[in-house]
Amino acid sequence: MEQTARNYDSDIELAARAAGGDRSARIQLSERLFEKIRTSCWYLAGMDRDFDDLVQLSLCEVLKSLHTYGGRSTLETWAERITVRTSLRYLRQRRSRETVVQLGLEREGSSFETGENFTDARQMQCVINRLMWQLKPERRMVLVLRFVYRHSIEEIAELTESPVNTVRDRLRVGKAKLMKLMRTDPAMRDWIEESSL
Repeated sequence: MEQTARNYDSDIELAARAAGGDRSARIQLSERLFEKIRTSCWYLAGMDRDFDDLVQLSLCEVLKSLHTYGGRSTLETWAERITVRTSLRYLRQRRSRETVVQLGLEREGSSFETGENFTDARQMQCVINRLMWQLKPERRMVLVLRFVYRHSIEEIAELTESPVNTVRDRLRVGKAKLMKLMRTDPAMRDWIEESSL
């Protein structure tokens, strides 16, 4: 526990230096948080046409908000929450401006071929990710926030600006739809049958 507190203290100091205009601290923070921010954006938006812009926008928002960092969590966790809020707000605003939203939902093809046995967890994750992009965006986001980022129902409701019951319904329906997709996908169906033996 003491070690954690010391780590948070150093995070507070680094954030304060960066917020005060220390160039080396801002570079250090940007390099430290970039991959975390990029991964969060991918989970929420996939290979969206504005993906790079969304990563840049989220990083800028994190840097702009450094003066609000209070050390109640790691910088990574704090930056993740800002990235989620920024991404959801951006995508929501864009949807409201467009009649049809065409998200580039498919990540570059997996090297995994249908019918082939899984050789490691990464192949299985790649297939699950591919299936996730077939869900409606609001259901996919709730699943990601719950099972990837481990947010509570209440936290997801706050992040997505949705009623708690709506989040519960999206989570329930999203899980059911994903399980159905998994059972109809030849690769995942074989894995599920083998796992239940």
